[in-house]
Amino acid sequence: MTVTVKHSTLPGLVLALCLSACTTTQTHPTKPLRVDLPLPDIAAEFETRIERLDSSSDAHEPQRYRWRFYRSAKRIETHLLPDNSGESWTQLPDGDIAYQRLFHTQKQLIDYLPGDLKAIGSQPNWLRLATLINADHLENFVAQSSDTILGRSVTHYTDDTRSNPVELAWLEAEQLPALLRRRGHGHTVTTRLIAVYRLDDAPWERPNSDAYQTTDFADLGDKENNAFIKSILPQLKGTQSHEH
Repeated sequence: MTVTVKHSTLPGLVLALCLSACTTTQTHPTKPLRVDLPLPDIAAEFETRIERLDSSSDAHEPQRYRWRFYRSAKRIETHLLPDNSGESWTQLPDGDIAYQRLFHTQKQLIDYLPGDLKAIGSQPNWLRLATLINADHLENFVAQSSDTILGRSVTHYTDDTRSNPVELAWLEAEQLPALLRRRGHGHTVTTRLIAVYRLDDAPWERPNSDAYQTTDFADLGDKENNAFIKSILPQLKGTQSHEH
C-alpha cells in the first residue's frame, strides 16, 4: 500500500511524537491510561515530522509541519500553518457532528452536515478528535515511566499489541498527547508538543470563519468548474480525487 502524505491530510492524522527536556523518570508499570471527562478547554501547537522508512540508498528529507489545535466543549478546530488551512468539528445538541474544511487565505469553507458525513462513510468519533488518540485502544497502553514535559506532568505509555508499536506521552491535566509516535506504511510519524495554554490564554489570534464564503458539500457538483472549487477538490472528504 502506498501512502501519499499531503498538507491537507495532516490535521486528521493519528499523530506521533518524540519530545526532549524531561526530568528524572519513575516507573509506574500498572498505571492505566485514562481519559477524564469533561475535557479542559485547550489551545496547543504541535510540530509533526514525517520520515520515510525504506532500504534504498536515496536520502529522504523529513517533512515538518507546524499546526495548532483548539478544543472547547462543543468545538474542535485545527489550523495547519504552512498553507493556512484547517478543519473544524462541531458537536450538535443531538450528539451528531458537523464538519467544515477551512481555507483561511481564500476566506472560504466547505460545509458538511452530519448526513453528508454518513453518506460518504466518514463519521467522526468525538473523543478521538478531542484527545488525538484512539479511545478504543486505551486498554492496550502500558505505563512505562513518568516525568515532566514543559513543566507539566506526563506518563509515558507504549502499545505493543500492534505490528507497529505506538509510543505515547500523556499530559494528564490537559488530556492531550505531549509525545506520540507511530510507524506504518513505510513512514514514521512523530509529533511533538511545542506549547499548550488554556484556551482563553492562547497568544495566537484564532482564525474567525464566521464571514467566510460557504459552499455546501451537497452543492460541490454544481460548482466543479469554479476555479477555487476545482483547486481544492483533491483535499476534500468524499470527492473522487480525495486521498485518505
